[in-house]
Amino acid sequence: TPRAEFNASIDASTLRSGILENVVLYVMGDISLDEMAKGAQAEGGYVIGVNVKRFANSKYPLDVDEHIMTETMQERKVELIRLGDASIALPGGVGTLDELTEIFSLAQLGIVNKPFGILNLDGYFDGFLAQCKRANEENFLKDKDYARMLVAEDVETLLQMLDEYPQEEQGK
Repeated sequence: TPRAEFNASIDASTLRSGILENVVLYVMGDISLDEMAKGAQAEGGYVIGVNVKRFANSKYPLDVDEHIMTETMQERKVELIRLGDASIALPGGVGTLDELTEIFSLAQLGIVNKPFGILNLDGYFDGFLAQCKRANEENFLKDKDYARMLVAEDVETLLQMLDEYPQEEQGK
């Protein structure tokens, strides 16, 4: 499963090679965010969690260095995008697709100019990627916007792609 594959692929050296070099990632998805946080902290990273107050007593608490609480999911997304230098979509549910398409839309509109990536483990996002390709082919999605999607099947490749994203395009 994508969850098991991702869990097996995350280790401290991967986190050191990408996430911890002065980069803040907004990670979307339903996969071991706690493991990512622990791995980043083990390598000296500072982890910020952003959550909505209604989930303050979640049965899945994250061990983070700083916790920011927002009133709404929309405020949470805004804060995560503001804090992050890049975004990664991991396999997840409808909330992940919501966050991914929002970041994609904001990038397309020129409101957010930060790289975003899709970790396509075991072909999890193939359907989404096929729809984006169709939108591009039918001229609903411009070539330059379609090319913004950084897609990889493994963590190390995706982190490298994010790291190599042209700085002049980021417009912070």
